[in-house]
Amino acid sequence: EVDDCVLRAPFEGEVAHRLMDPGAFARPGSSIVTVVDRSIVRLSIDVPESDFDAVAPGTPARIHLLSTGKDSKGTVTRRSPGADPSTRTVHVEIDLPDTGRTVPVGTTAEVSIDVGEPVPATEIPILAAKVRGTTATVFYLEGDTAKKATYGVLGESGGSLFVQTELRPGTHVVTQGRSLLAPDDRVITKLEAFAGVLANASRAEGGKAQGGAHGTPEGARP
Repeated sequence: EVDDCVLRAPFEGEVAHRLMDPGAFARPGSSIVTVVDRSIVRLSIDVPESDFDAVAPGTPARIHLLSTGKDSKGTVTRRSPGADPSTRTVHVEIDLPDTGRTVPVGTTAEVSIDVGEPVPATEIPILAAKVRGTTATVFYLEGDTAKKATYGVLGESGGSLFVQTELRPGTHVVTQGRSLLAPDDRVITKLEAFAGVLANASRAEGGKAQGGAHGTPEGARP
């Protein structure tokens, strides 16, 4: 009968792959098309086994979709109860609602999950610091005079460094010309804006130093 010649998908979706051309002979059990439902997109992630507790179901996650450049938020939907013995990683899945069907399947994304407790910190451009181990050496300005100080490093994210709050938020820091400076040098500055990152993008959060400054000792060529 004619009804026996009609294929109906078990769900509403879109044809992702057509495996046969019109008029081709289809044997019983042959695949004709692949249909996908993009109303919910599933992200599959593998994390180190040491992060098992950090990716419990219900844990909030920030998602950056590389295919579209858009950012989204989700939560861990499910987590494997054990690690892969060959890779020592734990499989995690996030189901991301996408009613507008805007996310292409088979693409990649960056997933960030906050761990630990927030601690007060000052955010500065990473270019303003010379980092060694857990400390960062920074030149900051008092008027037109460069001062040198070392602070404990609390975290890093993107182009930002988070240091102890002994460096007060709003302080001007030197981002270029640091190698030419000595403590108490008088400098000519050119202020630049510093956008920073979201305060909770790292374990450290708090204020951020005000912009950056190109430091050039007086009498030296820029």
